[in-house]
Amino acid sequence: MFIVVLFMQITTNVINDHGDYVHVIDRFVSHGFARLIVKGEATTRESIYYSTCV
Repeated sequence: MFIVVLFMQITTNVINDHGDYVHVIDRFVSHGFARLIVKGEATTRESIYYSTCV
């Protein structure tokens, strides 16, 4: 059960990062939680692909 909840949380975080990037909420590197797309660690396409695979 814990593993399922963990993957759900990870997926939600990645989808939220994607939404923030698309809606121009998160376009610069900020302090705090790592933004995958803004930092260049993942593209928008990769973020959606991997979040649906989890």
